Amino acid sequence: MVRRRPTATAVRALPLLGMLAILAVSAGCDEDDPGPPGASSEPTTPATESATPTETPTELDRCFDDVTVVPLPTELVDLPFPDRTKVYRVEVRGDNGVISTGVTDQSFRTTASQMRFRYQERPFTIVGFDKNEVALGANWTGRSTSGRWVVEDITPICPGDTEVTILWTSAGGLAD
Repeated sequence: MVRRRPTATAVRALPLLGMLAILAVSAGCDEDDPGPPGASSEPTTPATESATPTETPTELDRCFDDVTVVPLPTELVDLPFPDRTKVYRVEVRGDNGVISTGVTDQSFRTTASQMRFRYQERPFTIVGFDKNEVALGANWTGRSTSGRWVVEDITPICPGDTEVTILWTSAGGLAD
């Protein structure tokens, strides 16, 4: 596969897009809903140990073929991600939740469809969508949890790849 080098304009715009995605992920979350995240029909690439925050990768380190998989915190191993997602960054924010970022080699359309489907299944409820040309986001709630996910088309940097960011918060921990 031949990778195209991003244009200077695209490279300069990506940090801004990334920051907007993080702000969007951390906004609009309701912590007053009951229950743990539900299981995905196809779990993400290994995630079984407690995670610690990782350094922010460079823009080119976001590509599916180049990322290094990091573990998710134990309580998030069943959080739905799209098929073939490699989680490469986990940021534990204490009472403000956990932000996990991954990349899949699936198209934006396929990835967005999987996220909509998986977060409309029980125990999740999507409580609002927002969309632009390169990203789709949604707020969701579950039993004792809430959060936000954002799917971003990163094809200009990583041809064919899509980035997924999920904010997970808990109102008092996981329930059995």
